[in-house]
Amino acid sequence: MQAVTFEQVSKSWGSVVALGATDLAIPAHQFTVLLGPSGCGKTTTLRLIAGLEAPTSGQIQIFGRDVTHTHASARGVSMVFQSYALFPHLSVAENIVFGLRVRKLPQAVIDQKLKHVIDLLGLRQQIDRKPAQLSGGQQQRVALARALVADSQLCLMDEPLSNLDAQLRQEMRQELRALQQTLNLSVVYVTHDQIEAMSMADQVVLLNAGRVEQVAKPVDLYQRPASLFAAKFIGQTPMNIWPLDGHHLQSSTLRVQPPAGAKWLGVRPEALLLNATADQVFEGRIEKIEYTGADALVTLTSQGLSLIARIAGEAMTGLLGSSNASIGVGWASSAQHWFDEHGAVI
Repeated sequence: MQAVTFEQVSKSWGSVVALGATDLAIPAHQFTVLLGPSGCGKTTTLRLIAGLEAPTSGQIQIFGRDVTHTHASARGVSMVFQSYALFPHLSVAENIVFGLRVRKLPQAVIDQKLKHVIDLLGLRQQIDRKPAQLSGGQQQRVALARALVADSQLCLMDEPLSNLDAQLRQEMRQELRALQQTLNLSVVYVTHDQIEAMSMADQVVLLNAGRVEQVAKPVDLYQRPASLFAAKFIGQTPMNIWPLDGHHLQSSTLRVQPPAGAKWLGVRPEALLLNATADQVFEGRIEKIEYTGADALVTLTSQGLSLIARIAGEAMTGLLGSSNASIGVGWASSAQHWFDEHGAVI
């Protein structure tokens, strides 16, 4: 079953196209991440699902039900915002059950739901505090508890961890993922942070300039990018991309045979082997070495071209003092990614 289905859904404001005509299927009971740079359409997509924006064209279904013209309050979804949107004058408990009181549920039901969710998220010690008395992580848990207590079929999250520090973001990523799996939730999560996307998602929807670039599992998105954009965007260090001129890598001879129609070659930094003797296709001068602890980034240049190789940090010892030295680089043919003139994978 699909949690969300878009059939040729688009959104425009006058001449500004936020989302082009899009077909999209988001599976039920999975963690789906909408990923992409600022302005790519991911938040617009989330707001269209939530009913906070009306589509310019197309049909939206949630669990098979046409909700294209259904009000947000009747869609059966909950949402966690980037700002948390907590009421400052209400306690944690009052914030969590606010929506239940609006719906006029019996007090016994409200108490039962509240107890379940505060135990689930470890908020019992903070139950009487106001939002100003909570840490960022605790405020995030309250916002999440408010979404979960509604028992919605679908939970939408708009960059909910962006206001947290790096260590707390990592902890909350693990908690959110574990919670989704425990409760078998259908989650649609927006982020521009690829680490969040790759570490949490069952499925990633990569957006670019208002259109879907690729839909794939994180491992497939990384290992088999469908376009030049996907290849450049995914990866802690961007993929090395070189333009081809016939059978040549600009001025450097390419010692492999490009497939027909290839205009670009891509190789990830971690696939490059320094001082390689087999399959050596590039020789360059060491321009700089960036040591990051577990690994190091070595930048090589040759005849106006450059590449970055990622090597184990312990292997950097042999390169110390090697600036301006020439070194050969090779890679396995299986590590190559070929793209045509339009940026599509070959």
